[in-house]
Amino acid sequence: MLRLIDSIALTADAAGKVIDFSRAVVFDPVVIWARGGDWSGVMSIYAALAATPFNPITLVKVLKSAAVVQIVLLREAVACLFPALCASSRLRFVFANVLRALVETINRYVHFGTEAANSTSYTVPAIPVGNTVGADPQQSDG
Repeated sequence: MLRLIDSIALTADAAGKVIDFSRAVVFDPVVIWARGGDWSGVMSIYAALAATPFNPITLVKVLKSAAVVQIVLLREAVACLFPALCASSRLRFVFANVLRALVETINRYVHFGTEAANSTSYTVPAIPVGNTVGADPQQSDG
């Protein structure tokens, strides 16, 4: 469980909301938004936001698509931000790039994990003898 700062007064309900938010940011994108590695719903939202020219009707259609309807938290966030997304190209740019960065980061992590799992042997890199982290480079061994 997330431990909050003791000096900040907090109700149990507010603490629960912080936990829900943390879960939504860390857990949902990988496990719920992309079940089985299917990022089609997230990528369709990205494509609608990144389209030039931006078309609000396209975004509405994407929000009603089967792939996006299943991603409740993200869909509701986009729906709540819809007026601002329509009015601000900067917000569309930032939101679209957050989605893209999320997908790319997860893909890199999966690739890293797959490579590590397929590796026949893993050796720990040797630690150089002599200068250590934090050692004064002016001192000589001796």
